[in-house]
Formats: sequence, structure tokens, C-alpha cells
Amino acid sequence: MSGTSGIHSRNVMCPVVTPFISDGDVDHAGLRSVIEFVSDAGIDGIVPCGTTGEFASLTPMEYRAVIETAVDVADETTPVIAGVAATDIPSVRSNIEFAAQTGADAALLTPPYFHTGPGSTGIQQFFESVVAESPLSIILYNIPACTGQQIDPETVATLAETDTVIGLKDSSGDFDYLLDILSRTDSSFRVFEGYDRHYVSGVHAGTAGGINALSNVLPGRFCTIREKAFNGETQTAFESEQSTLAPLFDLCLEYGFAPVTKVGLTHRGVIDSASVRAPLVELPDKVHSRVTTLVADAIVDS
Repeated sequence: MSGTSGIHSRNVMCPVVTPFISDGDVDHAGLRSVIEFVSDAGIDGIVPCGTTGEFASLTPMEYRAVIETAVDVADETTPVIAGVAATDIPSVRSNIEFAAQTGADAALLTPPYFHTGPGSTGIQQFFESVVAESPLSIILYNIPACTGQQIDPETVATLAETDTVIGLKDSSGDFDYLLDILSRTDSSFRVFEGYDRHYVSGVHAGTAGGINALSNVLPGRFCTIREKAFNGETQTAFESEQSTLAPLFDLCLEYGFAPVTKVGLTHRGVIDSASVRAPLVELPDKVHSRVTTLVADAIVDS
């Protein structure tokens, strides 16, 4: 693996889906296919067991097997950032230790979900307990729609002063929050936009790029947008983003990131099944058709 030195300042990283076969088991051949597909297109990093990877629907054994496959398939220049979220500190530590032993380069960590009452003090204590013994560098993951509350900017700024916490993925969709984090941290702290339709705006504001679900489906398009955005062709990049990525991203917000991206991947022949696990559900036929049309149009236009 590449180590954290491979996590540079001009990124599109892919939170890879976890494909399932017809009997519900994890499709490791499909996972290998997705990782090879996005890597060949020029994606900068692989993030297994994130939100789009349905980590919360995997058994502990499945979780570990997905991390192992991701590390095994990713080439030595492509960093693997393992999702390690859990609601208790020992489980998070165990996930991080396993990811490190397997060969992952860093860890992506949400606040504890379900417990929404402690506020910023409790969240900071949770993170500090994990960071103190982490063998991997950590990227914080702000996703208040799933955790019940955002990571307070002051907490982020405090943790950014440690050697272990190297960045933050923001999937809040709140651009003011993103700007606040950028203003409180220096350029060595990597801020990644998780809202695909804000990717170019984030780069213009000073992010290190993004960790973006639709890079599963349109990795080549995302890499082209990355190059234009970081090379000062902001308007061209923005127009491409809004015409091709934004409509698909809106469907992801409405119907779920895994269901939409898996339909896109089956349409492209990368995986065999768009199956998801409950409580997620597969797309209605009319939405399925809308996704495949948008993906086909984006490919033709790329």
C-alpha cells in the first residue's frame, strides 16, 4: 500500500459499493471488478466499508473480508482508507487494528451514531480515546444525516492539531460548515467534499477534492472534472458536474447511494447485481430507467 503519503491534495477517491450475489452473500469478484474499474480510470484512492459500501449491513466477518479484498486488489500506489465506524470505542479500535494489520493506509471514522445527546464534548472525548491508540492515520467523517449531529468545527480544529487526525470528509451538504473547517485548519489537513454536486465548488474553496459515491459509476467523468477543477478551468468543470453528476446525485439523496450506484454499475457491466440489503431497497422501475438513462448520457458526453 502507498501509506498516507499517497493521499495527496488533488483527489477523487471512491467509497466503493459492496456488491452482493443472488443469495445475499458478498460478491468478492464483483468488488474486485469495481476496484479495478475505478482504478483503471484514474481514481486516487479506495474507501471500502463507507456509507455507499453498506458497512452497517455487514456482519463482522463480512466487514473484515471486504477490507481484505480491497487491500488485496488495490495497487501499491492507490491508498486504501478503511471505514471503521462503530458505536463503541473497543469496536472502533478493533476495526482500526484489523485494517492496519491487513495493510490499509488510513481509517475513515464517523462519530458514534444513535447516541445523539452527548453534544460536542462527548463526541470529542470519543474521538480522542480512539486517536490516542490508533496505529493508522484517521480521516474524520461528518455525516449528520446518519449520526444525528455534526462534528463541531472546534472539535475538528482541536483534533487537527494531533499527528493522527489528517483530514475530514464532509457529507453534510452545508457549504458554510465546509468553509468553517477550511478556515480553522491549515493546508496540511485534508478536507474532502462528500457532496458530489459540490465537488468543484469545494476545490475552488480550497479542499483536497472529494470522496464521492458517483465515482463508482462515472470514474472517468469525475477524473476529468478533477483535472479541470484543479487546473483553473472552474467554469467548465462546474458545468460538467452540474449537467452529469448533479441529477444522479439528487437521485442518490432521494433513494440511497448504494441502490443508485449499483444500478449504474450493472448498467456499465461492472457488477452482475444491483442487490442491496434491508433496510435499503432496490430502485422502482421508473427510477431504475432514469438512472440508466443519465449514466448512458454521461458516458456519451464524456
